[in-house]
Formats: sequence, C-alpha cells, structure tokens
Amino acid sequence: MTGKAPAIRRERLQGAGLDMALPYLLLAPAVLIALAVLIYPLWDGLKASTSFYRYGKPLRDVGFGNYIQLWSDPQFLNSLSVTLWWTVGSVVGQIVIGFGWRCCSTATSAGGRCSARCSCCPGCYRTSSPH
Repeated sequence: MTGKAPAIRRERLQGAGLDMALPYLLLAPAVLIALAVLIYPLWDGLKASTSFYRYGKPLRDVGFGNYIQLWSDPQFLNSLSVTLWWTVGSVVGQIVIGFGWRCCSTATSAGGRCSARCSCCPGCYRTSSPH
C-alpha cells in the first residue's frame, strides 16, 4: 500500500460570527461598569449644580443661575487666574529646567560629564565615555 492517509480536515465552527464578536462581548461588561462609574458622578454633579441646597436637601431648581453667579464672582475669577498662572508657570518652568539640565549634561565639559553621571533621568546617561 502506497496510499497516503487522507488529510483530516478540521473545520472550525463559525457560530454565525461569534468568533469575531466574542472579544467585544467579553469586554462589554467592563466597559459598561467603567462608563457607569465615570458618567453617573458627572451627571449627578451637573444635576446637583442646578439646584439650591440647604442642609443637604434640594429646596428649588435654579437652572444655570449658579453658573452665572460663579462667573460674575470676583473671588472665583481671581482664584481661576492664580491657578492658571501657577499651572502655566510650573509647566514652563519644568520644561525650561529639564531642557537646561539636558543641555548641560550633554556638554563636553567636566561639569557636563559629572551631571550626566548624577542625573536622575535614565535618558540623560551617556552610553559611551569621552576620550
């Protein structure tokens, strides 16, 4: 007998596209829970911000009156301005200090080599020693 064994053909059950939808079906509960955890507090906060509360009880609906009052309050506008300036100043300051440190650490001077060795940033380390 010189016959070859017939090739066994294994067919995969396609289940009407279940194999393509299965990853999404498995992820759906996690996505729904994450959305519920994120959206419910936002929705509840927005709903609460349009009401007038006293001792934790909503007394009446004020609509967007709270927001109009907020944006016309000089103390809020001052705190918003201070927050904006501190945020911009700290981000720009970190960028300037970071680039300055990087430029000094890549210099060929003795101080540059020292700062490259003492750097906290792994990307700032030299890979080869200077001659």
